Amino acid sequence: MSESRQRRKPVKLFYCGTSFYVKNLHKHWMLISDGVAKHYLIRAGFRAGKSEGTLTEADSQLLTVRERDCVTFAGPIAGQKSGLLIYNGQRMLVTSSPELPIPKKGGFPLWEEILSAQYGDALPLLLEWLRQAYLRVLNGGGPLLPALAIAGATGTGKTLVGDVLTRALLGGRSANPVMYMRGETTFNADVCGSELLMLDDIPSRMQKDSLDSFQGQLKQMIAAPFDTLHAKGKEALKVPVVRAVMLCLNDQPHNFRILPLDDGDLDDKLMLLRVRERPACLPQSHDYEQQIALGKALTKEIPHLLWHLLNDFKMPKARLWERGQPCFRDPALLATAFENDSVSRVLWLFDKVPELTTAAKTAHELDLYLRDQLGALAANILDAGKYPLNLGAILRSAQSRFPDRVVKAEGEGHGGVSKWTVNRAEPGR
Repeated sequence: MSESRQRRKPVKLFYCGTSFYVKNLHKHWMLISDGVAKHYLIRAGFRAGKSEGTLTEADSQLLTVRERDCVTFAGPIAGQKSGLLIYNGQRMLVTSSPELPIPKKGGFPLWEEILSAQYGDALPLLLEWLRQAYLRVLNGGGPLLPALAIAGATGTGKTLVGDVLTRALLGGRSANPVMYMRGETTFNADVCGSELLMLDDIPSRMQKDSLDSFQGQLKQMIAAPFDTLHAKGKEALKVPVVRAVMLCLNDQPHNFRILPLDDGDLDDKLMLLRVRERPACLPQSHDYEQQIALGKALTKEIPHLLWHLLNDFKMPKARLWERGQPCFRDPALLATAFENDSVSRVLWLFDKVPELTTAAKTAHELDLYLRDQLGALAANILDAGKYPLNLGAILRSAQSRFPDRVVKAEGEGHGGVSKWTVNRAEPGR
């Protein structure tokens, strides 16, 4: 073996389409050009001199890297550690790991004051969700976590638990995927590279196509341990992701329209918590100096809160959620969400009928029945807006939300149309 070969130092390079990647002193993979890649090889001992009709040692090694150490994607992937990842037959270079905080024993009085004021007796549910979210990222996977929707009045500090606490606990990377979920962009590299998906400022009055796309993407993000990554200039590919999904809403009724609360498939995959009041320690929105000071103090307490979650906190067994069991959803928020929707209004109409029919009827027959029994009262509700309500769609939605009240009959009407029976609400309901 020649002296030059003995003096060489190992240099690990990856090649992704047009560029090379090398690990820097901070242990992150960084993008470099061909010329810089050659500089790394020369420094490591590869000869750079040229000879007629042959490649230099450095050029030859770069060609080897292009052939042997090529990858289809290079970038962060949520929940995956830095290095080569082979998934679904694809070679990918994960360029950075989530930087998780290290738990440290100590007090966290500010977080205790804020979270107790905001969540009251539902606080254990939030803490257990945070604990499981952290452990999933730490371990690179685990049981799927339900999405967490939090809602409250303006000014109660709803986003604080996401923007400051959850993002830090999960490694510091977050993205708002609303544009992607509505179909306004097909590129989602930032979404696939973030351990926290924080959905804030969600338009509540989407067109039906946008709403269907949004809810379909939400269901996929909650229920699947992978995503389809589509970076600009690259073909889409499946990647394994470990992340948490959080939604922040103001508590007006129309804002809940974006949540698929009547989708039975999401009963165990979507939790809804209420932010009850504004903590006294939160500064006013115009007091920037106090906001910065509070942010620093809260960040300093996060390792102590994490220690508490991992060592001292125990979720009461009676309140633990399991896959297949419905998640907790705050009753006051559900009442707000459903108080003005068409399903609730139509069921209210049936409760007003003096003698409710027990015979199975099609949606059209039930529409005529309500109008005959209640006259103008039914017309005002069924014809609300520019077009009459689609009673068939309402009954299908009502069946998933209130299966004891709306039942699909076994028989069918003319042309295969479904028949329904509707029961009265139970007393006190």
